[in-house]
Amino acid sequence: AVDMVIGAFFMIRRELLDQIGLLDEQFFMYAEEREFCMRAKTAGWQVYYHPLVSATHIGGISARQQAPEMFIEKCRSTLLLHQKHDAPFIVSYVRGALIIGVLIRYLLWSIGNMLKPSRESYERQRVYAVTARWLGKQGRRVKPRQVTTSRSTVEI
Repeated sequence: AVDMVIGAFFMIRRELLDQIGLLDEQFFMYAEEREFCMRAKTAGWQVYYHPLVSATHIGGISARQQAPEMFIEKCRSTLLLHQKHDAPFIVSYVRGALIIGVLIRYLLWSIGNMLKPSRESYERQRVYAVTARWLGKQGRRVKPRQVTTSRSTVEI
């Protein structure tokens, strides 16, 4: 048994869905499978990885479409996951770790852009600057997104 598997390819028993429900729609992307596996384990189920079964997942395609928004969504999902399952002091710790991580990334891409200016370096700087600003504006509790299922686009 493992703690979680990537949600790009799930095989789920119907009895599990009947017991714990579907993926939580508060999570737009990035943490929904972790949260689902946590609920399954809490309900007494085991999560398995089967090495003989394979699927090809081309990761990062969705995230590249709107880089700052998707990186913010990754942070939001991480915070929501910990809000839902952990004590408040853990959420504060995770928020602090995310802020430090984003600022370090911003600093490294800034140095890279000074040494060798490029469009990619500038775009990465922008992603991390926008994300740091978003993280700084969050209160004690992160609000879930308002998801409209009629379209695949969602506003932050």
